[in-house]
Amino acid sequence: MHGSPLARYGLIWATGIALTLALPLALPFPAQAQPACPPGEHFVPGRGCLPNRPPRPLPPPPAPAPGPQVWAVPPAVVPPAGLPAVVAGGPAKVRACPGQRCAVLGELRPGAHVVYLRHQHGFGYVEAPQRGLKGWVRLRHLASAP
Repeated sequence: MHGSPLARYGLIWATGIALTLALPLALPFPAQAQPACPPGEHFVPGRGCLPNRPPRPLPPPPAPAPGPQVWAVPPAVVPPAGLPAVVAGGPAKVRACPGQRCAVLGELRPGAHVVYLRHQHGFGYVEAPQRGLKGWVRLRHLASAP
């Protein structure tokens, strides 16, 4: 066969020694028992028993901003055609279709008065009579007219 019996015995002996030395390292250390803490305290590993703290109260919700309400999303009920609105929150690009990749026909400045006609995909179709523009504007740039 391959090798002498003595060589095979040496291999088995070396394997046994290696396993004997490596096995305790592979096994997890036994978990230390958590001491019982008195009422009103909890255990933290490495720090011991610490007093319980009451939970922090939640901060109050932010107050709504004063001024006209901005249409961040399409209204649940479609407003009637011909609703007056103003451009709010920065200049608004007037596009040829309701999408970011559509051609820009013009731009309306904040405070410009428009007539809101309908909405689709987060855009409102508006008419700006003083500029002679008709097109789609993101709803976040529209606010109800005062």
